Amino acid sequence: MTTTGKVVLGIGIALIVLTTMVVVAGYVAFNYIETSIHESVKADEQAGSEYGKATDQQGCIVEGLRRSRGHYLTDYQAGNAVKAFTDICLKNAKPTASFCEGVPSYGISEGRKWANNECGKAGYDESATTCVFVFLSKHGFCNKQ
Repeated sequence: MTTTGKVVLGIGIALIVLTTMVVVAGYVAFNYIETSIHESVKADEQAGSEYGKATDQQGCIVEGLRRSRGHYLTDYQAGNAVKAFTDICLKNAKPTASFCEGVPSYGISEGRKWANNECGKAGYDESATTCVFVFLSKHGFCNKQ
């Protein structure tokens, strides 16, 4: 084999090894991140379950809003945590009179517009907090009733 052939073969093998290493590292990192998010959501669900047993549905919303502060809407993990807390809290809480009054019927677009509007009414900036996840939980909860 010529020197050029050996160089090309060596580069090809190096590229295959490097590509394999990148794919394996990506897979390991993705699994680590996914596991971390799953464990965080489980902890928030547990907290929501316990909190819900001691409050009413409106109390779940108030606590969900409190938890939404300091996290931007684009913070996926924080949004999931707030939604997980609020979803489970609402299921375990005592009913609040007229809780679902004014909540639009199921629909992603309508629900999102309503949630953004509710954030404003509650004094929260929907882009500077994860408050929209709290009201999306309420929207989903009320449409399952």
